[in-house]
Amino acid sequence: RGARAPAARRALGRRDCGALRRRGAARARARRRRGGDRRVPGRAVGGAQAEEGRVSAMADAVRAARSKYGVGLFARRELRAGEAALRERPLLFVVCGGRRHTVCAVCGEQGSRVRWACAGGCGAHYCSRACLEADGHGAHAARLCRRLGRAPSACKAAGVTHPDGADAVRWALHALWLRESSPDRWHALRRLEPRDEDPLPERAHEVLAVHTECGPRSADKLIDAISLAYADEGEGEGARLIGSSEAVAHAPPLPLLRHQPLLRLLLRDALNSTCLTVDPTKFGGSPTDAAMREPAVVCTYATLCLANHDCAPTCARVDSRPAMRYGEVELRCMMDVPAGAEVTMSYLPMGATRHERRERLLSTHAFECACERCQCEAAEERDGEGTTEHASYFSLVQLRHVCPSCEGTLYPQPRARKGETRYVCNNWPCNYSRSEQEFFELLEEAFGYGGGGDESE
Repeated sequence: RGARAPAARRALGRRDCGALRRRGAARARARRRRGGDRRVPGRAVGGAQAEEGRVSAMADAVRAARSKYGVGLFARRELRAGEAALRERPLLFVVCGGRRHTVCAVCGEQGSRVRWACAGGCGAHYCSRACLEADGHGAHAARLCRRLGRAPSACKAAGVTHPDGADAVRWALHALWLRESSPDRWHALRRLEPRDEDPLPERAHEVLAVHTECGPRSADKLIDAISLAYADEGEGEGARLIGSSEAVAHAPPLPLLRHQPLLRLLLRDALNSTCLTVDPTKFGGSPTDAAMREPAVVCTYATLCLANHDCAPTCARVDSRPAMRYGEVELRCMMDVPAGAEVTMSYLPMGATRHERRERLLSTHAFECACERCQCEAAEERDGEGTTEHASYFSLVQLRHVCPSCEGTLYPQPRARKGETRYVCNNWPCNYSRSEQEFFELLEEAFGYGGGGDESE
């Protein structure tokens, strides 16, 4: 190596150089089998550095900073319409319990290819032997497999009967496993809201009850189920896993932890996790079949969760393109975003009414939206003076960006050198798209509005 490497390589013949390359490829395969598979970041323990590099791939586009709602994402430079403001893979990738037999636990592949089952009896399935080996040598160790295998009986004994509650318990077991397998990702998860030093939200228990649909005392039921999953690993194991160093030194009883670290951990799932839906075309359904669009995977992202909500957002979340696997998502700009402006996304469908948005955000995220669109619509309802200029603008934005086929969000594709900008739906199986000119033709036909080809909002 060093200065002698070029000379030594020149001295070798072409056949010997090929042998060196094959030997290096064999060593790389051996490293991947031991858990350092960089093709599956976020799942293998050795892939944590690759995970961090994947998250920071778009670091030149956005940055985290203080906003009027706490912490938000802001554009470092001017972002053009259709440009990817963020591309990220999750800290946690947990398949929903009802889809464990049809969704790969590593890459998220759906359909009939998912036929390799975990030998530990936890119910996880895989689409290939490579995914099975990657999970077996990485995040899916024997202890986690035993806990996941006990989760159904633990949920039944604790009174957690709804599938959403069982999914929250399984998410918590995967999150607690990060403490043992990947401390870096565990600390990144603890930095999400609500942080340890922040007070709990006022409606924390109500949000958890709506998220898990476990009824009254939902927090106690979920924590009992998590404790039962650790039943045969020694008393207080849950306290040693989630407590800080001071808490471990002065180990408090488990009931005291019910209202502190475990409750915060469950709230991080309720407030920050994102559900990736089932692809209906993989199971014989139509692309616009809303009945089959149930959650398939629960993902928790370190950067995406910092994007604040806006009922007229600047970006749309895209998570179901064929090239995106392992839970990878993108934030695509719906319009030009100037440097320093906040990058926002909508937590709800843009076509919902103000009352529907208000009730759902209050019940699921514990806040009342005060964005400009909500204020304009509220003023219009209160004053009753007809449609104002701002309300007309937001109505136009809604017509432009709401998919008429599946109620998804339309975002512009990056314009080709001589082509016309087309708006495509962020729900990939929908495949709906239209050009700017087609949009103005629809406006003219419906409202008698004659527009031009100006793309500015």
